[in-house]
Amino acid sequence: MSDSSPLSTTPPPGLTWLHLLPSDAKLIFENAPDWLSEQARQYSCPSGTSIRVYYGDCGQPEAGGLISINGRASDESLKRAGLTYIRRFAAIPNLRNTRWLVPLDSAAISSAAFSLYTPTRLSAKFKRFAARAAIRCRLPIWYRDQICFALPRAPEIETALGELFPGQAIRLALSSGAPEGARNRKASALVLGEDGKLLAFAKLARSSIAREILENEARVLPRLAQIGAPRLILHREIDGTAVLAQSPLAGSPAPLALGEPHRKFLRSLQTSQRCTAAGTAMVSGLGQRLRHLPELADALNRVLPILRSFDVPVTIVHGDFAPWNLRIHDGAVSAFDWEYAELQGLPLVDEIHYQLQVGMMLENWSISQASAFLSAWAVGRPLGLQAAQANAIAIVYLLDALARLEGEGYDDRHEMIIWHRGILDRLLPPVASRAGKVAAA
Repeated sequence: MSDSSPLSTTPPPGLTWLHLLPSDAKLIFENAPDWLSEQARQYSCPSGTSIRVYYGDCGQPEAGGLISINGRASDESLKRAGLTYIRRFAAIPNLRNTRWLVPLDSAAISSAAFSLYTPTRLSAKFKRFAARAAIRCRLPIWYRDQICFALPRAPEIETALGELFPGQAIRLALSSGAPEGARNRKASALVLGEDGKLLAFAKLARSSIAREILENEARVLPRLAQIGAPRLILHREIDGTAVLAQSPLAGSPAPLALGEPHRKFLRSLQTSQRCTAAGTAMVSGLGQRLRHLPELADALNRVLPILRSFDVPVTIVHGDFAPWNLRIHDGAVSAFDWEYAELQGLPLVDEIHYQLQVGMMLENWSISQASAFLSAWAVGRPLGLQAAQANAIAIVYLLDALARLEGEGYDDRHEMIIWHRGILDRLLPPVASRAGKVAAA
C-alpha cells in the first residue's frame, strides 16, 4: 500500500468512525462543520460508494449509506431506504476529540464498552464510575454527541470479527487510541456480545508504524500462551486495515504499586537459557537501531564492556509493562499489549519501565528524581548484580526507549526525548573512568 494512500494513515480522533465504512467510501457532507469536512477530505474516494454524512436532521439517504451526526433519523425510515445495518454510538467526550465510540444498543453494552479505558488516577476512576451509573439509570447526560450509521450491510471488519463467534450477535465499541500526535496511534475495538460480555479485543492499524508493531505482537503472542498473555485469534488484512484480535484477560486492573504479584509475573518471563547481557538479541539488535544516532551508539559502546562481563537469564520483555496494561485474577498478574515485546531480552527492563512510567506519567518525576531512583535501585543489587551491571541494564533500557521514540518520528525537542536523554546523561559512566569501571565490574 502506498504511503500516500488515505488508508496508510490513522484518521484523527474525530473521524475514528471511518473504520466502520468501506475503504472506497465517497463522503458527501451536509451542514457539517468545516473542521469535519476538511479532515475527512483525504479519506473520501472520489469514485467510490456514495455515503451521505448529515450533521443534524438528515434528508434523503444515499443507497450506499448514511451517517447522521446528532440527527433524529428513525430506524424505520432508514430501513425503508434499504439500509438494514443500523448502529448508534455516543462520541466521548465529544465529536471532535473522540476517544471512545460507545454503542447505544443497551445499558449493558454501553457500560461494558467503558472497558476500553483502564483509568489509574482516582479522578478518572470516579468519572468512569459516574458515567456507568448514568448509563444504568438510563440518563442521557453522559454524552452530548451521537453518531448513527446506516448501511446496506455490516462493515467488513464487524463481519470478520463476528465470524469468530458463530451464533452470537456482536457489537463493536471503538477507541481512537493514543492521544493525537502519537506516531504509533491506531484505533482499537472491543467485541461485545448482546449481553455486554467482552468477547475479544481488536486493534486496527493503517499507518506503517502501527502495522509494524501489530506484526510484532502477532509474532510473539503464540509464544506466550503459558505466561498470562492473551490468545491470538485473528490477524489479517480487512478492507485496507490490518486487524489483530485477541482474547480478553480475566480479572480486574492490577494494583498500582509494583508488588510481589508483579514481580512473580516478571520472574515467569525469565527462561532457563543464559548468556552474557551483551549477547541477548535485545542488546545486539540495539546497535543496529542506533547506527544513525552516533551519540546514542557511542553511549552503548561505553557500556558494552560491562554488558559482556556478566551473564543473565534470557528474558521475554513485555516492552510496555505499565499499570494500564495489566490485569490481576486470583492474585496473579497478567499483561496485554505485547506490541513491543522482545523474546530474547534482558531481565529487569520491564521493572525499570514500570517504575519510570509511573514516575513520569502519574507522579510527574523530574529528570533528577528519575535518575536518583535508578541510581538507588542499582545500588540495591537487583538479581544480585553489581551496581555497575544493573546501571548498564538501565542504560540499555533508556537507549532502547530513545531508539523507539526516534523510530516513531519524535525529534530532539519532544518532552519524552528530553526526559529520557536527561536521565541517560546522568547514568552514563564518565569516559575517562570507563576502564576502571569495567575492571571493577
